[in-house]
Amino acid sequence: ACRRPFSADVSREGGNKCNRRGLITRVTTQVRARGGEARGSMATIKRGRAYSGQRCAHTPHFAVFLCIASALHCSIALGDAEVLTASTDCASALAAAGRVELTACADGSIKAVAVSPLSCPSSSSGCPLTLDGGAIVETRSGSAFLRSLSAEVGYPESSGNTRYLRNIQHRCDKVVQAEVGAGMDEVGKRGEIVWIRGTLGGNSQCEASFNLTLRAYVNDGSIQVEVKTEVEKSRSATLPSSSTSTSASASFFPFPSPHLPAAGVEMTFVTHHDEAFVGFGAQYSKLDWGGDVVQVLTREQGVGRGRQPLTDALNAAEGFSGGNRHTTYAPMAASITSACRSFRASHTLPGEVDLTHSHGTFGLRPSASLRFFEPLDASNGGVEANKQGVISGALTFTAACSPAELVQVGSQVAGRMQPLPSWAGEGICVGTEGNADDLHGNITRLRKGFSAPITSVWLQDWVGSMALPWGEGLRWQWEPSSSPYGDWAAFVRDLYEKEGIRTLSYINPMLRQLDAPYEGEESMYAYANRRGYFVQLDDHTVWTGYANASLIDLTNPAAVEWYKQVIISMLEGGVSGWMCDFAEALPIPSSPYSGSAAQLKNNYPLMWAKLNRVAIHDFFSRCAANSTYASLHWPCHHFAEEEIVYFMRAASPTSPGYTSLFWLGDQLATFDGHDGLQSALVGLQSTSLSGMAIEHSDIGGFNAIQEYGFNIHRTKEVFLRWCEFAAFTSFYRTHLGTSPTGNWQFYSDDDTSAGFVKMGKLFRALREYRYALMKEASSSGLPVNRPVLMEFPNDKEVWKSSVTETEAMLGDALLFAPALADGIKEVKVYLPPSAKWSRLYVGKECESSGALSDSTVFLSGWVRVDAVVGCPAAFVRHDMLWSKHLLALSFD
Repeated sequence: ACRRPFSADVSREGGNKCNRRGLITRVTTQVRARGGEARGSMATIKRGRAYSGQRCAHTPHFAVFLCIASALHCSIALGDAEVLTASTDCASALAAAGRVELTACADGSIKAVAVSPLSCPSSSSGCPLTLDGGAIVETRSGSAFLRSLSAEVGYPESSGNTRYLRNIQHRCDKVVQAEVGAGMDEVGKRGEIVWIRGTLGGNSQCEASFNLTLRAYVNDGSIQVEVKTEVEKSRSATLPSSSTSTSASASFFPFPSPHLPAAGVEMTFVTHHDEAFVGFGAQYSKLDWGGDVVQVLTREQGVGRGRQPLTDALNAAEGFSGGNRHTTYAPMAASITSACRSFRASHTLPGEVDLTHSHGTFGLRPSASLRFFEPLDASNGGVEANKQGVISGALTFTAACSPAELVQVGSQVAGRMQPLPSWAGEGICVGTEGNADDLHGNITRLRKGFSAPITSVWLQDWVGSMALPWGEGLRWQWEPSSSPYGDWAAFVRDLYEKEGIRTLSYINPMLRQLDAPYEGEESMYAYANRRGYFVQLDDHTVWTGYANASLIDLTNPAAVEWYKQVIISMLEGGVSGWMCDFAEALPIPSSPYSGSAAQLKNNYPLMWAKLNRVAIHDFFSRCAANSTYASLHWPCHHFAEEEIVYFMRAASPTSPGYTSLFWLGDQLATFDGHDGLQSALVGLQSTSLSGMAIEHSDIGGFNAIQEYGFNIHRTKEVFLRWCEFAAFTSFYRTHLGTSPTGNWQFYSDDDTSAGFVKMGKLFRALREYRYALMKEASSSGLPVNRPVLMEFPNDKEVWKSSVTETEAMLGDALLFAPALADGIKEVKVYLPPSAKWSRLYVGKECESSGALSDSTVFLSGWVRVDAVVGCPAAFVRHDMLWSKHLLALSFD
């Protein structure tokens, strides 16, 4: 240790850190100010000496007095006091072509500081890095970045509705032994690195060895800092009694079964006092999660999600089917912040991003923590189910000139989505059910009566329906022998060749137990079950849920190959795409064919997306390679691989690179912000910041509830307002919902049909602009829809919930503010004053109602505008590439 005497005023915190053997491992006095007075946390050190390695009991004269108050002046009279500091060993290096100074210390603390500011263009609407000293990432002084955890976790599940329960029993946050160093990155060849190797201690229940590597590099003008960690999982963890719980959240108890002992890791870094945190995959409750916890667990989003008393009723009656504000199909430990930095974890384990202290706690700098947990196999002496001895991963921080640049950098990891085929933007996708006569009747009525530009139909009931406990549902045997449309292949071909309409179908990675034959006298379920293709629980029984359905084990190569052929069979039948549903139900614990359930839970959506992508590619490869095969299947001669569209709600962090389209899931058919139209608006923005660049929703919402005393169904106004919202997204598709007869539908009356078609025509009129945005998404990662803050990050107003929960943008040139309540005739909208805005033309009847479009009339700031049903509030931003095109828009 370094020993240097100082005479000074000493501020912040000071004191000895002792290990369990009674030795001083760290002395953290810091010289801050001279003059006898300073603000904030103060430490007065009386005469004494303390050195690293000295026994704590041998320094009785070393005393620390703290004066903590945010606005209090604390005077320190030093007199002839002598303060000696023992500086912990540190290693430093200049990386990223000399632009970043990396520091790692033997106490586990790290810091990466931008030596020089980013070279941002003068025209950039960015937000310069505002953290102290230009730090891209840093820990509190003397505080370790990495901690080892011993915990108990629980993921009780019912048909994909999964609770996230955890109790941290022990936290090892002291580095008791460590060595640090600097050198060249031999793996990535990216220059200098610094590293720490040591042991995290403080409690025998979580003591673990660890490796930490800190590197930095330049990426397209941004600076990235990667913190790569490996932590040995403690094998001495035992299942503790909840009576000895030290959990900070009493809401975790009492634990429902199961109780699973788990090892965990925690990574903590300093945040800025007013830093906002957005993104995190598909989040519906709010855009900025500062001050809250984001739970990283793929599951059903729930029905209600906080809307009361509905949510509590469903959670009590149907195994957490109501969910809460945390539940989502596509959680991601990745965020963009208002300090123009981002972070992204590569870990796939269930966990959380804890931002409860991100705005500061009394006397301490604000911070954020990421935690990930892996259950241990308690029946096998604490040995992990996956037989791996470490929890490893990387947390990557990026500093850039703007949120848009951060999205672009993030998309390099997430994967960039390709533009939808032109047919998808040419008009309406009619989602309906029934039979061939009903479908042709609706098509004829919409086309002849309202000149509807119908490009496709989505028929989720192509496999037929069956009675389920909650009503009528799909058969979930993915072949058309019971199709209500007769000869399915002939029906699909006639619809395409005679009507010019493509057909979309439906599939998910589950099968229901049926008596219908598939191979001989055997059902598809029986065929898969006999071959061991389903996910099994730890007792080797097959998991079931969703009314006697079981989940395909996508870690089993034979199961994957068979299910790929099931998907190819749909293509052979002539469909141009499908809803690629579910992927959230993998239970923990369970025994997959390969790997651990905890490692696979959040990654199952990625495996499901890849399987669909591979099936499409293999089908068209067969068409090209085998003329006999092509002659037997007409789609080989009519369609191309890039014309097939499959849309998913579930996602892993790298799903975008393997998915053609996302949809926002199963919203309640209401306006509310918990689970209705407003939640879809928020979800549209959070997904756009998370790599899911091409997104849409079920027009009108999905869920209707007519049980437990509730009567929630889709109204005419909800349906028409949702049409207005959908017109500004990437795909315009209806859904009859869970109550086709109780919900208001596009065919319920002529006025509704006219409004539905009108917004479909507006959607079509925006196709050239939208396609250009999709091309941009494929090349740069910038999303089609985006929050206003992405375009105007320096405007503090756009980071507030009053904006993020009420409006969004289509590209950089069009802002829209959906009507989010019954009976309103105007909306309040914020138009950033740094730009000029004019109202978008939304129909001739709207000109007389007050929604006047005039390119010479400029608006800005908070304004109230007319927005009667059928006349959505949308605005064109002047002086952008597409401004003139949008201002000249007409579709009547």
